[in-house]
Amino acid sequence: MKHRKTSLLAWALCGIIIVAASLNAAAILANRSADINVFKIAQVVIAALMAIVFAAVAALIVSRQPRNVIGWLLIAPALVIVIPADQYLKGFPSASDTPTVTLLLALWYSGWAWLLLIFPILFIPLLFPTGRPLSPRWRWLIVIGLGMCAFLIFFATFISTLGGPTGLGWTVPNPIGFLPEESFPYTLWVVVLLLLTVSSAASLFVRYRRAAGDCPGDDAAGACEPVAEADRRRRTVTVVKQKGVGGGMKRDFRSVRREERQE
Repeated sequence: MKHRKTSLLAWALCGIIIVAASLNAAAILANRSADINVFKIAQVVIAALMAIVFAAVAALIVSRQPRNVIGWLLIAPALVIVIPADQYLKGFPSASDTPTVTLLLALWYSGWAWLLLIFPILFIPLLFPTGRPLSPRWRWLIVIGLGMCAFLIFFATFISTLGGPTGLGWTVPNPIGFLPEESFPYTLWVVVLLLLTVSSAASLFVRYRRAAGDCPGDDAAGACEPVAEADRRRRTVTVVKQKGVGGGMKRDFRSVRREERQE
């Protein structure tokens, strides 16, 4: 029952994202503004297709493997694409003297929304294909990534001015802000992000190198699990095909399953 509810939730989110992506693309293309050209149309269409593809793949993974977090990670970029915060902010040609709560929330969200697009993609190589890290020693990369996200959201919440997306051209004071923009450690942030990107790609390479070998040690458990499971299934099928029918087949099948549990 829980598996079914999770699957229904994933497909419901997929449907919502598909409808939202289609409506956003249609609304932008229907707006005959001066900046609409071939490149703008291509950008809008590609963004809508990306959101639909991300959502569909995520729903397929979650519906078949609810515990595999890769499916849920794919939902995040699709949601970022279909939430029209930037389009809402571009409707304001200048800063408002009395910004509304909706405007402040849109500016706050646009300041950190790109995290939901970048970091899930960085985490996927760390967790592919089992949905778990290669070993406990690789979990520190996920901890660092989540810490970076939390730090940036904290800074975006309490920054002194809210400016929205790049090129907006105006800012509004943050009523709860006290952190100057110059205090953000840009250099350290970029260096750590690059190290996280390289380490994430390296984990995927190490996983498949170990899966191609004999998979010794605990570190290779995550990489070898699919191979070991496939090998157990092959041995079970082979024994059933080679033995006779009736009671003898059932005894042989039970013995194989008992050996698997001991392994």
